[in-house]
Amino acid sequence: MPHIYVKEFNEEKYKYSFINPQIDEVKFGKLFQSQTSSNRFLLFVEVFHREFFIEILKRGDKVLIKSEKNSRPSPNYSVHIALDKLAKIMNLDILSSNLNLKPSPHLKTWDNLLQIENLKNLNGFKERIQIEIGFGSGRHLLDLAEKNINVDFIGIEIYKPAIEQVLKQIKIQNLNNLKVLDFDARQLLETLPSNSIEAIYLHFPVPWDEQPHRRVLSKRFFDEVKRVLNQGGIFELRTDSEELFKSSMELFLNEPQIKFELQKNIKIDVESKYESRWLKMQKNIYNLKIESLEISNERQNFYISKNKNIAECINRTDNFLDLIGKRELKTEWFLNFIDILDSNNINGRDRLFQIVGGTYLAPSEIFLMLNKNQIEYLIKSPLEIEVYSEIDKYLRELFELCY
Repeated sequence: MPHIYVKEFNEEKYKYSFINPQIDEVKFGKLFQSQTSSNRFLLFVEVFHREFFIEILKRGDKVLIKSEKNSRPSPNYSVHIALDKLAKIMNLDILSSNLNLKPSPHLKTWDNLLQIENLKNLNGFKERIQIEIGFGSGRHLLDLAEKNINVDFIGIEIYKPAIEQVLKQIKIQNLNNLKVLDFDARQLLETLPSNSIEAIYLHFPVPWDEQPHRRVLSKRFFDEVKRVLNQGGIFELRTDSEELFKSSMELFLNEPQIKFELQKNIKIDVESKYESRWLKMQKNIYNLKIESLEISNERQNFYISKNKNIAECINRTDNFLDLIGKRELKTEWFLNFIDILDSNNINGRDRLFQIVGGTYLAPSEIFLMLNKNQIEYLIKSPLEIEVYSEIDKYLRELFELCY
């Protein structure tokens, strides 16, 4: 992870001397100080139109400056640039650094990196769309895209080195029909239109045999798979885990109407590095292929504004510190307030709430900023699905805002 160690960081100098500074492609925003640890800060940054937080941690006689892990962008070249520019604008005394300011020639532009907003209505995509979830090294996904130029492919992954590697290969192989998304697929499918996807591949997901509740494949997930697949569309699971295979079979057999095909130890055109390893170990490889037989109803639309003017609607006047550590547990979702951070500057006081929440199977980080007349989701808005619509309503009522 890109980082620098510096001798000291003067937060007052930043707050009062550098209000929204910009150097080249890097724009620095508000600096927030933690209310649980006075030595922790989050600095809002925008690089190449991608937003994230830089985390500043004072540790004894030195200060660590890095990207906040849950908002870190991909590719991470943006972080390298931001840290370098921050050091220059603040004239920081750098003790050590691992920054690399020479970008890969294949990652100068990120046209093939999707944002979640690009998938709302799938505008701009071909009629035929296929998805691979957790593409890893990308061998299977890249091969599919190369051999099927009339199909648009979307690769979904959360492991950032894998994302960068596939983005490089897209440029090297000049694949115009392949896009990549850095996101948790367990949430993503709920945002896609019904009957819109031709095939979904889930090859060798982490089996979580000791913690099955963490698996990607669940009843809720499979319900969304069936909804987004068009009639005749295919869902393909490949796994070396006998436990995952058995639980998947049980899930499929409980479906009222389904057509599936089971194969064992079949050869495919392109083996992943994991599959090659399992085959050398003479492990069994299970292949489950599900065909969608139905036309699904369209999903209900939910709208969540990234920011909303709430002038004269805030009734609470306290500092909200009682919320730190607060947990709200509902049947379908939960919230956990991790930290509250303050930004005091010449423009007034803003509060940043760092929250973990969402569904129990696929939680995410929520950054919510509150000032005297506005509530705003930073970095990214919650997904426009029912769970996050309920969470948004709960938060506004909690802060006693006009809704």
